[in-house]
Amino acid sequence: MSGLHLIIVILSILVPFIVSSFYYKMKRVKWLAWSCSNVMDIHRFHRLANNENLIIRKATKLEKYFLSENEKLQLDHFEKSLSYGKEKFIDDPSLSDSIEIYYDNRLITFWLLFITTILVFSINQIFIRSKIDLLNLELIIFVLLSILCIYFIINLIIKLSDHSPQLILSSKGITCRNETYMWKDILNYGVILTGGSRLKQHRFLINTKSNHQLISLFFLKVNIVKLKNQLFIYKNRKSK
Repeated sequence: MSGLHLIIVILSILVPFIVSSFYYKMKRVKWLAWSCSNVMDIHRFHRLANNENLIIRKATKLEKYFLSENEKLQLDHFEKSLSYGKEKFIDDPSLSDSIEIYYDNRLITFWLLFITTILVFSINQIFIRSKIDLLNLELIIFVLLSILCIYFIINLIIKLSDHSPQLILSSKGITCRNETYMWKDILNYGVILTGGSRLKQHRFLINTKSNHQLISLFFLKVNIVKLKNQLFIYKNRKSK
């Protein structure tokens, strides 16, 4: 029994240590991947972390095992941005001289149909309740809802009829809302996550000395992780 007790004691020490070690590795690397989509200036984030004695080292293959494919892409972008060790910028020859990003017509059409359905329902309820009482509270609510739906429908139709690129990325700079910003004039840029816990959405930020642009990416046909990688490549390609 003494031998069994010894094994139990050893396991009671080793198992929590191993589990906590794996848990730390998983949470650390997931936190790094999260940072890529929530930190606006990766280099400033890295400097501040070093000032606080937080060691941000390159993730190991074992740590990356805990990540999803999307998180792995985010982490790869993070590591390339910081240029760990002797790693140099490697261009992507498959990436053209410029990329144009348009509205996602499928997504807009879906929301257009969805909101139109709500509008039809609201109008139907207005007719039903107007026959009962014109001062009915529910009638007022449906009237306001109908007005709101009409506002959103008009905006969606405008987006659907707009066939011009909303973002253009190139080695020269970024074109946003028909205004071009050269890389040398851009003080800060990136994809940030805004809104509360339930209304989060990605926005594209550009800061210059004379202008500030914050564009919602919700209705654009774009992959957030690929967009960050493309920005990194074009920004570094400009100096070549």
